[in-house]
Amino acid sequence: MATMKAAFLCGAGKLEVREIGLPIPGEGQVLVKTASVGVCGSDVHYFIHGRIGPFVADRPLILGHESAGTVVAVGKGVTLHKEGDRVALEPGVPCGKCELCRRGRYNLCAGVTFMASAPAEHGSLAEYMAYDQHFAYRLPSEVSFDEGALAEPLSVAVYVMRRSGLALGKSVAILGAGPVGLLMAQVARASGASAVYITDIYDNRLALAGKFGATEVIRADRADPVARIMQLTGDRGVDVAIEAAGTLPTTQQAVDVAARGATVVLVGWVAEGIFPLNLGQLGVKELDLKGVFRYANAYPEAIGLLGRRQVDVAPLITHHFQLADVAEAFRVASEGKQNSIKIMINM
Repeated sequence: MATMKAAFLCGAGKLEVREIGLPIPGEGQVLVKTASVGVCGSDVHYFIHGRIGPFVADRPLILGHESAGTVVAVGKGVTLHKEGDRVALEPGVPCGKCELCRRGRYNLCAGVTFMASAPAEHGSLAEYMAYDQHFAYRLPSEVSFDEGALAEPLSVAVYVMRRSGLALGKSVAILGAGPVGLLMAQVARASGASAVYITDIYDNRLALAGKFGATEVIRADRADPVARIMQLTGDRGVDVAIEAAGTLPTTQQAVDVAARGATVVLVGWVAEGIFPLNLGQLGVKELDLKGVFRYANAYPEAIGLLGRRQVDVAPLITHHFQLADVAEAFRVASEGKQNSIKIMINM
């Protein structure tokens, strides 16, 4: 039997590279030889804690969901791809039949299978994957595999901006300069934002935000981000406020810096789940408060932005590792945000 290598999470802090059987593409599936896999914050959370909320990795789990590679075989009935195609894989495959799928909001499908979702859905830290042809997207020749893998977090940024309704000439504040926050700054600029204000507590991330065209970067532990943004906007506030750090202070700050009639989008996941929030401001300022869960119909636009060089994802990659060194890669990723931004594992 043909075999391949894959990286399994075998408990909190334990990663093992194992030899397993090579997958065979089924009907409508392509077999993809994985080239690049980005390490996401959710992967790191699984690595440190062995779980994310109610999703417990109680059996060996292959991590990874930011991935790109080459089609090396096609299953029966495949019409969208051929051998040799370079593709990025959208990690969530919905049922395609429910009401939400039919309405185009397939990210909310109750039957979606998403890579590296405990306890049973394996991810892409494997040398090969058999995958649904409809969720493998061809990459332009000028887009590298590393960049193709980062079409995943870029899709989050694209979807957030779409949900926010950001229009030409409007202002936006992004509270949190992690990989997705940094990508949102670029997508906001590409969408015609008049001003982009971004906050964080790490200099390496704020420096990159400045290179990506942020109007102002604010070190949130050294200056009051709300006071500074209100000062910059003449006490008006911003048209779109995006919480991208997943903390209680930044969630309230997003409401505080929003202008009257603005939109507030919650992207980061606050661990507390239930927390105090000044809801009076939602009414007084008539704010639209929106949540975001992954993305839908965003991959084509994300890949288009990469192909046209309207967004640059390469500077986010601070470290490269091979699959054999996956445990070290996750150790570095878990050390702290001041030392890394995006870690890429090259297969």
